Amino acid sequence: MARAVLLLTLGLAVSGCLPGCSMAMCVDGGPTFAKSFRLSFRFDDKALSGVTVRILAGGALVASVLSETDGIARVTGLTPGDYWLEAEKAGISAASFCFRVRSRWTPLATRNKRIEWGDFAIPLPRTVARFVDSQPGTEGTLLARLTKRVDVPIAGARISLLEPRSGKHYETTSSASGEFSFSGVADGTYVLQVSGGTTGRPYDAAHILVRLEKIGSTASDWELVREDYGGGACSDHGIRIKIPASTRVARNGARRSGRAG
Repeated sequence: MARAVLLLTLGLAVSGCLPGCSMAMCVDGGPTFAKSFRLSFRFDDKALSGVTVRILAGGALVASVLSETDGIARVTGLTPGDYWLEAEKAGISAASFCFRVRSRWTPLATRNKRIEWGDFAIPLPRTVARFVDSQPGTEGTLLARLTKRVDVPIAGARISLLEPRSGKHYETTSSASGEFSFSGVADGTYVLQVSGGTTGRPYDAAHILVRLEKIGSTASDWELVREDYGGGACSDHGIRIKIPASTRVARNGARRSGRAG
């Protein structure tokens, strides 16, 4: 979803609205699971501990478990019925789906399921970044004000990187101009967490999976942009990542030439 010809837009924060089947029944039936089953969580092909698994029935929480050091979350003793399962670590979803437990035993019921976490990290250059609030303009017609937006810097926001396996945490604060950067952070996959700051409009704290990488000196800065999205009951104030097209070109060039990327 591009907002300008030369911009690549990635990483929209997810609304808190749950699918309809999570509130009642699995509308499409869903897969059949055993009354007790195991979920194996993996990240970079290694076991991932600390994943929270929540199981709901009719909108009510009926079970909550964590994956252990072997990456296994063990769910036991469910009664027959329709359920909604959601799993997350550090605010990043690992899975969400409806499933069904039948009253009679069936050899087709799932007893073990492997789930990958962290497959969709947004690649970011190791450059100075900026946090802004994309606000409607103040001049012209309503359409002009909506299309000719003004980027207002968000100062004092807490912006951090969380390494998902070790739990190591790096934190910085956006400046008066909205700029921020991280030093001493190795390339790799992190959960980018954003909250607070001075802006005239509220926004939801964001958790976005990103991958820091070195892609050469031609990379341009990237931005965190506060914006409104959704509508009705699912309306929210979230964060998206805006990456200049020149950065993507630099990344692709680095990969073609065999440089780190």
